[in-house]
Amino acid sequence: MESLIKKERNPGIELFRCVSMIMIIILHVTNQGGVLGATDSQSPSYFAAYFLKVIGYCAVDCYAVISGYVNSGKNFRVTKIFSMWLEVVFWLAIPAIICHFFIPSVTVTQDKWIEAFMPVSTKAYWYFNAYILLFALMPILNRGLEALTEKQHRYIMIFLFVTVTCMPFIGGSDLFVTSSGYSGIWLIILFVFGAYFRLHGIPKFAKWYVTLPAFFLSAGASWALDLLRLELARSGKVESSDLLYRSLDRALSYISPFMVIMAISFLCLFAQMKINAKPLRKILPIMGRATFGVYLFHVGDMIWVHWLKGRYKDFGSFEWWKLLLAVIGVSILLFIVWDIIAIGRIYLFKLCGLPFKKIKQKIEKKKEQKVQTTSEDNNGTA
Repeated sequence: MESLIKKERNPGIELFRCVSMIMIIILHVTNQGGVLGATDSQSPSYFAAYFLKVIGYCAVDCYAVISGYVNSGKNFRVTKIFSMWLEVVFWLAIPAIICHFFIPSVTVTQDKWIEAFMPVSTKAYWYFNAYILLFALMPILNRGLEALTEKQHRYIMIFLFVTVTCMPFIGGSDLFVTSSGYSGIWLIILFVFGAYFRLHGIPKFAKWYVTLPAFFLSAGASWALDLLRLELARSGKVESSDLLYRSLDRALSYISPFMVIMAISFLCLFAQMKINAKPLRKILPIMGRATFGVYLFHVGDMIWVHWLKGRYKDFGSFEWWKLLLAVIGVSILLFIVWDIIAIGRIYLFKLCGLPFKKIKQKIEKKKEQKVQTTSEDNNGTA
């Protein structure tokens, strides 16, 4: 396991990655898994399932602020985006091959084959496409943010928070064309937020007894406002074209101010978390590194369409507290299984890369010997 870690990472942040992925799975179990659709819209179980949906919704923002926190000040490496591209191709191509040869009931169309080997051009995963834009601008962002004073950086964050999240919430439209957060522009903005806490530290007041209430109060506000939107529409008091409806609709979106507050609250909470147990300090970085693979694996057609769709709709008949326990429990279990599979992919890539690594080491060794020989010859001549 230690071979997978070049240097020790913050175990709290790696735990944050894992928790964020569990939140994403909760969202997908609730929606794609059919839980929310199987509940009575006026029942406590529906309200509980909807609250889980809100909790899971902020996970994308969580990942984006993590990117800003961990990549602030890091060197630009083109090989990183290439390795991510290989991972994306792997999780698209392998399931397609398995379905084509071993599951005759699943038809793999020509478009799916093209998508598997050209994921960027076909926009197979919107987050990966958005991340490419962020990654390309990361050196510029890092250099610029490092040149700012803490006050300047803080003012920029306040300006972005007010204009890009609060104003659209009031005005009921995506004023700055962020595609409601499904874009590289939004990831860049959240990178700026995450980088602030890495460059200037976590504020002293951001203790767990501040960040946890902030997280759940923001989640509660988003939950209540979005349910209000649905109730007003159901009763015929507003239409989808009305300003009030469109404004309330922004309460539950990636660019919602509530989602941003939730993501930042969790970043501050987990970044300060002290994890001293050695087993956890070893395993969490590996599990955290594999979370991107968990996302790629389970939103692919083989799992998303042919396995996950409607699988957990029976949970909709549970009492609200049983529903909460069932969805959270299943999501944690799925995360563990899928994360182990993703870790296997990491080891497989490392195994396949060993010959290339040895060749690289031999080339570098020959270069060092050549430089040393040249230096000795020059000294002898002198």
